[in-house]
Amino acid sequence: MSGKVMHYDSRRRAANQLHAVPDLQKKAEQSALRDAAQQSSISGGRYTYNEDIALSSQASAIWNGPQRQQVEQLQQARAAMDDAPAALAFIPQTRVDLVEQLAPRNLQMMQQRLMQNSQRSVLGDELIHRLNLPLLSAQNGEGLTVPFRLLVDPNLEVRVSQASQTAQPGESVLNLCTSNRLQVVPMPGGFEIQAAHKPLDPTATFGWLPEDLRSAFGSAPMQPVVEEPQQTFAIDASISSFEIARAAITAGRLPDPAQIEPQHLYNAVPADYPAPSGDDAFQLYAEAGPSTFASGPLAARTALVAVGVVSRRAAADERLPLDLVVALDTSGSMGRPGGLARARAGLEALLPHLEARDRVAVVAFGDVARIVQPALRGDQQLRLSQALASVQPAGATNLADGLALACQVAGELATPGRTCRVLLATDGAALAGEAAPAAEAAVTRWRGRGVSLLIVGCADEGYDGAALERLAQRGDGEHHAVTSDQAARELFATRLLPGRLAILARDAKVQVIWNAERVSYARLIGYERRRLANEQFRDNSVDAGELAQDAQATALFEIVLTDRGTGALGTAAVRYHDTRLDRVVELSRPLPGGLIATTASPRLRLLACAAELGETMQCGWWRNVRGPAAGRLGSELARLDAPFARILEQMDRRFRELESQDAKP
Repeated sequence: MSGKVMHYDSRRRAANQLHAVPDLQKKAEQSALRDAAQQSSISGGRYTYNEDIALSSQASAIWNGPQRQQVEQLQQARAAMDDAPAALAFIPQTRVDLVEQLAPRNLQMMQQRLMQNSQRSVLGDELIHRLNLPLLSAQNGEGLTVPFRLLVDPNLEVRVSQASQTAQPGESVLNLCTSNRLQVVPMPGGFEIQAAHKPLDPTATFGWLPEDLRSAFGSAPMQPVVEEPQQTFAIDASISSFEIARAAITAGRLPDPAQIEPQHLYNAVPADYPAPSGDDAFQLYAEAGPSTFASGPLAARTALVAVGVVSRRAAADERLPLDLVVALDTSGSMGRPGGLARARAGLEALLPHLEARDRVAVVAFGDVARIVQPALRGDQQLRLSQALASVQPAGATNLADGLALACQVAGELATPGRTCRVLLATDGAALAGEAAPAAEAAVTRWRGRGVSLLIVGCADEGYDGAALERLAQRGDGEHHAVTSDQAARELFATRLLPGRLAILARDAKVQVIWNAERVSYARLIGYERRRLANEQFRDNSVDAGELAQDAQATALFEIVLTDRGTGALGTAAVRYHDTRLDRVVELSRPLPGGLIATTASPRLRLLACAAELGETMQCGWWRNVRGPAAGRLGSELARLDAPFARILEQMDRRFRELESQDAKP
């Protein structure tokens, strides 16, 4: 909700449909609210009564003051009246509504829970926290009130994931509800919370504008093809949130829903598409079959379509010499387990694969950025190893200066006919607050000069994968999360070999155009942060995804077929800047109607399982839509005979165990 305010024409109408507050009751409520204001510890707070958002026998207190401390904003306005429906009202910008119509809570109890990082809370209190507090940093916009009705007991004890509070308010409410077997049901002008008892219609907008649903909850229902036949997005082969989720679950922690991107999970599936033939840089592949997890009246007409993009492998004699600048985060936080030592373990595994024609420099940054080792030939492994071993973690983090210095060194090395990359090894702890924009600005200045960023994230805890993913995208690069020393060694000895570091395609975009005669609704699974406007597909100035040599990326779509339509499903196209030819190339292929097999292939079923696990761990809109039908993943994985199915099966089982354990008082 930051950056975009939800707008509803029905807001005032929805409020007016409820009974007005009688004058005498209003005066009594004003008095009660004024007393609450006097008792609160909000410095400089003042009480106002907002008549426009009076709902039934409820009133909202709006607090404005220079000292807006998070816990202090949890003071409740008054007790609930027994015969009135429970409701929440919030303003998603500079004003803060406090919730009334909930059972009274003690402010000190909420303070204690937050300080102790408790995993238990009360539904009403937690909703206050998630709806109001993340909005305090918003700077612009007047905001609107959105009614929010509870159809369950506001005193219900719920499991709380502290990490999920990094999401936007609407997404955070979804995280809270879906992980506690509750369901958020939008309604005109607001939404309700109920027990999850049936799947929602995946095509319904519930009286909201689709863009408002996406702004509030991070996703939107399936789009009607007759109104919007195109879906356009930047594509890359990142699997970082799969790596992060797997490591968290293995360590006995629930992954942060805000860091999960479903496409990362299904892109981790070994797709084994054949490599392009001849001199083509890329090849498009597609397959389709029945949707494994569709439910409700539309299930029989719902299908999955996978579109794969595969880049060519570089022959040994085609491998370009490499200019690599290693930027090591040496701040104090990198001294924790999984930090600097893990980065060294991975880089040591890379050194034997370097050649004399390669060049490697080392930059380190803590409080200040410095050059540890000017560029050396790749065959000088001993000196490079000594340079890596010479740095020790200490001090604060000056990430922006560290990246700027590394990019400057890379820019001085960059030569036509050579691959030039900056490899950032960090735990991401420095990307809080204003550090992220400064770091993004540093890499953006250099990406137009042929310098691409490669991020290797190293940390066992406190890892901000989403921020590092955004930084990698700004730097025309990729992000890998290494979750053990062995994983770091394997990454550098396989996926990050010098021959695979050459960027083959810059600003790679995919556009699928569906045929409304055959497809009535469609949705792209994942890629929420990579969506583009349809007109940006052929706009060569738009920054998009990057694909290296020997890369595979998949886009998975769920579609609802028309009743009796015939013909092709649509067309798929990929557009990118070919770095070998230094020009933009566009490839397209039809998606014929006969593409939909009677039975989905094992590969498509495995992709569907990975996507379902991603959306389950994301605890977002699509887990909310599935409702009680979201528990079918384990039985489907058990029927698949593939090594990766066992990995997903173990993750799914352990994830549900952790949720169940956390749910116990």
